[in-house]
Amino acid sequence: MDSISNYSSPSKKTSEKKNIKEFLLSNLKKSSEEFDYIDKDADIPKDKDINEKIFAISKNCHEILERSIKALNEPLEEEKLRDIEDCAMGISELRSWIETSKKNKTISLEIDYIADYTERLKEMVDKMKFIDSIDNNSHDNFMMHIRKRREKE
Repeated sequence: MDSISNYSSPSKKTSEKKNIKEFLLSNLKKSSEEFDYIDKDADIPKDKDINEKIFAISKNCHEILERSIKALNEPLEEEKLRDIEDCAMGISELRSWIETSKKNKTISLEIDYIADYTERLKEMVDKMKFIDSIDNNSHDNFMMHIRKRREKE
């Protein structure tokens, strides 16, 4: 009996992995579409510096998303799949951070932290070590912001 369950296990893992890949792919594509319009929002102050930074953030996020989507179309080990999942969560949090900052009219105060965090995320993508290995002030500020936002909810 054990040999039968062991035999079906790889098939089940393959199916789960495929479902995770499909979910991540749709999530990454959705995030990519949302970043297409994040710098074209009327709520952003008419400040050239802020608009340039948001455009650069959007461009970096698109690059991260494209690389992640490309990686999903290749055979992946479980560890790399988790890295892509972390990336998708990081991008989603960045998008939420920008949206919340625009809504609260604090984008001019937070844009440098957001830009710095985006750069760090991009560096981690290059190393395939993503969000959990970031160790800098912008990550601390980002996490503090997320905690505050969750407390308000």
